[in-house]
Amino acid sequence: MKNRIILFNLIIFLTLSFSIYSKTISILGENSTRDKSMAGLSFLTSSDSSAIFNNASMLLTLQKSSLQASYTLNPQLENNANISYSYTKNNLAFGIGTAFNLKEINKYNFNGENEGSFLHGSYLAVISGAIKISDSYLSINLKAVVNTFEDNKIDAGGFIDISYMRSIFLPNLRIGLGIKNLGFYQNTFGIIDTKVIAAIGYKNDQGTLSVTTEYSIDLPSLTHHIGAAFDIMVIPFNAINNKKNNLDDIPEWALDDPSYLSRKSLSGMSIRFGITTDEISLGLGFNIYDFRLDYSLEFDEFSISKMSHSLGVNYYF
Repeated sequence: MKNRIILFNLIIFLTLSFSIYSKTISILGENSTRDKSMAGLSFLTSSDSSAIFNNASMLLTLQKSSLQASYTLNPQLENNANISYSYTKNNLAFGIGTAFNLKEINKYNFNGENEGSFLHGSYLAVISGAIKISDSYLSINLKAVVNTFEDNKIDAGGFIDISYMRSIFLPNLRIGLGIKNLGFYQNTFGIIDTKVIAAIGYKNDQGTLSVTTEYSIDLPSLTHHIGAAFDIMVIPFNAINNKKNNLDDIPEWALDDPSYLSRKSLSGMSIRFGITTDEISLGLGFNIYDFRLDYSLEFDEFSISKMSHSLGVNYYF
């Protein structure tokens, strides 16, 4: 009994100790504009190359290569942007991406007088690979982060993400598990929180309906997050869709694939919504053939004063 008490106290001590020193880097939670409009809950619903920032296994659900770019402006006047590219072939997928966050920070002396400013930068580079084995999807991300401060001070780190998902009951209904941001920063292992994610989600082949719920915990700080989100096409552009589905436009290789038409992206306007324990967000998407334009409005900590806007584009080819 005494040994159990000692072990319990040791676990509490280590948890509290790590919690004091653990921290997060915002750019490690990078998302596309579409995914931001769903409060970042895209572990099982990503629909473009930005899946590399969250769960690269979703690249295996794409029918074409994807090139995506997003830009976000928040109340702190930070300039945040990302760009990503992915290629999917049969049961393999590959993706690369980069992101940056720039903010001018004022400097003050002990008397409260302004002594100029410096540019704080946060930079992210990601390379991803994914493979489908039977009904299972596996992926790995390698990430590098560099933060710059005044007087040319630089902090850097390297991280790894591992994700797994599979279908249950229906081909497009999936469950997934992931470990994100496991690695070193400032030559110290575990100083940045590692996120463990569990999710269930549905996304149809045409990309006109996505619904998901996620739970995650940051370790060792023991910060919990839970939320739900959806993306649904509410106004289809029928004239464009009729042209898109013209049998004369079907490539020869698709003649032996009965599900080809059902997987083709439809044109239309979509609405999105997401809510978590940390934020609420909403957005719009406009699909025209293989081009998509996205807009997102986010309320961090449910506060209007922390509202941010994001604009993004994606092209399939």
